[in-house]
Amino acid sequence: MKDLIPSIVYVLPLHVVLGFLSLVSGLFVFILPKGTIRHIKIGQVYTFAMFGVFITSVWVSFLKGNFFLLLIGFFSFYLVHSGVRLNRFRKIGKVQFQDKIFTSLYLVCFLAMIGYAVLAFAKNHQAMGIVLTVFGSIGLLLIKNEVRYYFFYFFPDNRAFIREHIGRLTGSYIAAFTAFAVNNIYFLPPVVIWLLPTLIGSFFIWKFSKPYQ
Repeated sequence: MKDLIPSIVYVLPLHVVLGFLSLVSGLFVFILPKGTIRHIKIGQVYTFAMFGVFITSVWVSFLKGNFFLLLIGFFSFYLVHSGVRLNRFRKIGKVQFQDKIFTSLYLVCFLAMIGYAVLAFAKNHQAMGIVLTVFGSIGLLLIKNEVRYYFFYFFPDNRAFIREHIGRLTGSYIAAFTAFAVNNIYFLPPVVIWLLPTLIGSFFIWKFSKPYQ
């Protein structure tokens, strides 16, 4: 383990920098007019930053023994990645092989979360069981649409894909900001830190999605 300790000196700052970049770029994604070149370009920065956050969160969570960090990193990136793929699918109108591969991998991960939740409850690890159940259940609810699109070739109207894109990208930002708030804000009650980003973010999901109802 001593050989691994110096690694966190480099990985943790990189994780923080990428997290900050994702928060800033994500904010601009929401502020800029949708569909513009700047919106698309900064959206790409946000996507790559979130991928970096996920990769570094794997290593940091291993070194610090923080399983929650790993879960939030994975779930946030899933929301970003699936939202981007759905938007591309909307534009090209064709299922790509990689869509099926990624959907299958994510589906296995969410099913594994539910499986581990059952084991956690059986071993009386209630808190871990609840966290795994929440993440796994939300993931399964979301990914069922991707299964319908990519495996059963169900094609809703264009507005449904736009709502999915908005909801998932905004959801990823909510998750990332919540993780940042939980680890850095101490002057507010924990319940406020956990719920306030979701309440505010849900309003923006409704606001941005309303034109496409």
